[in-house]
Amino acid sequence: MRIEGRLALIADRLGLEESDEQRAQRERVEALVREGKQVAAIKAYREMTGADLKEAKDAVDRMGGR
Repeated sequence: MRIEGRLALIADRLGLEESDEQRAQRERVEALVREGKQVAAIKAYREMTGADLKEAKDAVDRMGGR
């Protein structure tokens, strides 16, 4: 199971919900990945999460960006 799926399960069990803004940001990153815009997806992921460059690249790669 991918890390995002595990996090979603944890959030669900804790009763945490994704805000509309968070959902829109996540969907934007996913759309950039689908469009093959890996650099833009990494940048958007970093803005969304505060992740460092390696973490963001690894996360985008897991989403199918590579």
